[in-house]
Amino acid sequence: RRRLTRGEGHAEVERLLGDHGGNLARLAALALFDDAAREGDVRARLAEDAGEPMAEAWRRCADGTEATPADTVDLVRLTGRLTAWFRGLS
Repeated sequence: RRRLTRGEGHAEVERLLGDHGGNLARLAALALFDDAAREGDVRARLAEDAGEPMAEAWRRCADGTEATPADTVDLVRLTGRLTAWFRGLS
Protein backbone atom coordinates (compact mmCIF):
# COMPACT_ATOMS: atom_id res chain seq x y z
CA ARG A 1 0.00 0.00 0.00
CA ARG A 2 2.84 2.39 0.85
CA ARG A 3 4.38 1.96 -2.58
CA LEU A 4 1.09 2.42 -4.41
CA THR A 5 0.43 5.59 -2.42
CA ARG A 6 3.84 6.90 -3.48
CA GLY A 7 2.82 6.37 -7.09
CA GLU A 8 4.52 3.09 -7.96
CA GLY A 9 2.57 1.01 -10.43
CA HIS A 10 0.73 -2.19 -9.55
CA ALA A 11 2.94 -4.20 -11.90
CA GLU A 12 6.10 -3.01 -10.13
CA VAL A 13 4.68 -3.81 -6.70
CA GLU A 14 3.55 -7.26 -7.90
CA ARG A 15 7.02 -7.90 -9.33
CA LEU A 16 8.63 -6.95 -6.04
CA LEU A 17 6.31 -9.23 -4.08
CA GLY A 18 6.91 -12.03 -6.57
CA ASP A 19 10.67 -11.63 -6.26
CA HIS A 20 10.40 -12.27 -2.52
CA GLY A 21 7.31 -14.51 -2.53
CA GLY A 22 9.17 -17.60 -1.40
CA ASN A 23 10.68 -15.94 1.64
CA LEU A 24 8.36 -15.16 4.53
CA ALA A 25 10.92 -13.04 6.37
CA ARG A 26 11.57 -10.82 3.34
CA LEU A 27 7.85 -10.30 2.76
CA ALA A 28 7.40 -9.35 6.41
CA ALA A 29 10.36 -6.95 6.17
CA LEU A 30 8.71 -5.34 3.14
CA ALA A 31 5.49 -4.92 5.10
CA LEU A 32 7.19 -3.54 8.20
CA PHE A 33 10.11 -1.53 6.82
CA ASP A 34 9.52 -1.30 3.06
CA ASP A 35 12.92 -3.00 2.80
CA ALA A 36 13.24 -6.75 2.20
CA ALA A 37 16.88 -6.68 3.30
CA ARG A 38 15.80 -5.96 6.89
CA GLU A 39 14.45 -9.47 7.37
CA GLY A 40 16.70 -9.86 10.42
CA ASP A 41 14.85 -7.01 12.17
CA VAL A 42 11.37 -8.51 11.87
CA ARG A 43 11.28 -10.45 15.15
CA ALA A 44 12.49 -7.50 17.24
CA ARG A 45 9.91 -5.20 15.64
CA LEU A 46 7.16 -7.73 16.32
CA ALA A 47 8.25 -8.09 19.94
CA GLU A 48 8.17 -4.32 20.36
CA ASP A 49 4.93 -3.56 18.51
CA ALA A 50 2.86 -6.74 18.72
CA GLY A 51 4.24 -8.37 21.86
CA GLU A 52 6.56 -11.22 22.71
CA PRO A 53 4.00 -14.03 22.17
CA MET A 54 3.46 -12.88 18.58
CA ALA A 55 7.20 -12.52 18.01
CA GLU A 56 7.69 -16.06 19.29
CA ALA A 57 4.93 -17.33 17.01
CA TRP A 58 6.71 -15.57 14.14
CA ARG A 59 9.99 -17.26 15.03
CA ARG A 60 8.37 -20.67 15.20
CA CYS A 61 6.65 -20.22 11.83
CA ALA A 62 9.71 -18.76 10.13
CA ASP A 63 12.01 -21.45 11.51
CA GLY A 64 9.61 -24.28 10.81
CA THR A 65 9.97 -25.41 14.40
CA GLU A 66 8.13 -28.63 15.14
CA ALA A 67 5.42 -28.47 17.77
CA THR A 68 3.63 -31.02 19.88
CA PRO A 69 -0.07 -31.46 19.14
CA ALA A 70 -0.95 -29.44 22.24
CA ASP A 71 1.43 -26.62 21.23
CA THR A 72 0.08 -26.64 17.69
CA VAL A 73 -3.33 -25.37 18.82
CA ASP A 74 -1.70 -22.42 20.57
CA LEU A 75 0.58 -21.74 17.60
CA VAL A 76 -2.36 -21.71 15.18
CA ARG A 77 -4.24 -19.28 17.44
CA LEU A 78 -1.24 -16.97 17.73
CA THR A 79 -0.55 -17.19 14.00
CA GLY A 80 -4.13 -16.07 13.34
CA ARG A 81 -3.59 -13.08 15.63
CA LEU A 82 -0.27 -12.34 13.94
CA THR A 83 -1.91 -12.42 10.52
CA ALA A 84 -4.58 -10.00 11.73
CA TRP A 85 -1.87 -7.73 13.11
CA PHE A 86 -0.08 -7.65 9.75
CA ARG A 87 -3.38 -6.91 7.99
CA GLY A 88 -3.88 -3.95 10.31
CA LEU A 89 -0.67 -2.33 9.06
CA SER A 90 -2.34 -0.98 5.96
